[in-house]
Amino acid sequence: PSRRRAPPTRSVMRIKSRSKLVWNTLIELCLREDVAHQDLQSRHKGGKGDSPSSTPPRAGGEPHGASLSPRGRAGSAVTNAKELVERETTALLEASDPHYDSDHAIVLVQQHRFTAGLLFLYEKRKMYHMLLQYYMDTGNNRQVLIACRRYGKRDKNLWAQVLAYFCHREDSAENQKMIKQILKYIEDENILTPTTVLQIASKNSNLPLSVIRGYIVSHVEAEER
Repeated sequence: PSRRRAPPTRSVMRIKSRSKLVWNTLIELCLREDVAHQDLQSRHKGGKGDSPSSTPPRAGGEPHGASLSPRGRAGSAVTNAKELVERETTALLEASDPHYDSDHAIVLVQQHRFTAGLLFLYEKRKMYHMLLQYYMDTGNNRQVLIACRRYGKRDKNLWAQVLAYFCHREDSAENQKMIKQILKYIEDENILTPTTVLQIASKNSNLPLSVIRGYIVSHVEAEER
């Protein structure tokens, strides 16, 4: 007798709906590790031979905006619930024709602490200040600078945000080096006015004058030419 095929799970759903409610609900389900764990158990009970090609899709034809597969982009099989959550949620968020509510999705990925999804949505919504704030809150100074250089030309206020962040951090040789790099870039690209820079720097009375002296001298010399 032929082996009984396992019932389709969320991993083989083909999404044709344009309903935001449907998409939002699917994202919420995909983010739940308990549901992912049940899916993996169902596949295991159904037989290790199941695969995207052997398990029939739900009725409705080809995918409209996203296709959730138990295999990742590189073709490796999913082996744990967390990995399944990450892959399937990412597939929905990065769908070519998505119909979820981005604001609601941001709330969901925050609640479930899905960082990659949160950063993707910040970028998608052009919420660059929130992207920077995340890196600041986690102390990832390298990514703070990378993100500011990437998006700073679209929103010059990001440079004011980053300068204020470093100017108000605990003084250290590394932090002073960061501030000088930022000031050099601000000066070279003419991003902020000297008045704005001095207003930001002056809010920290413990910031050594030597850190911004070069920037001040450079602008004074430029005005005298």
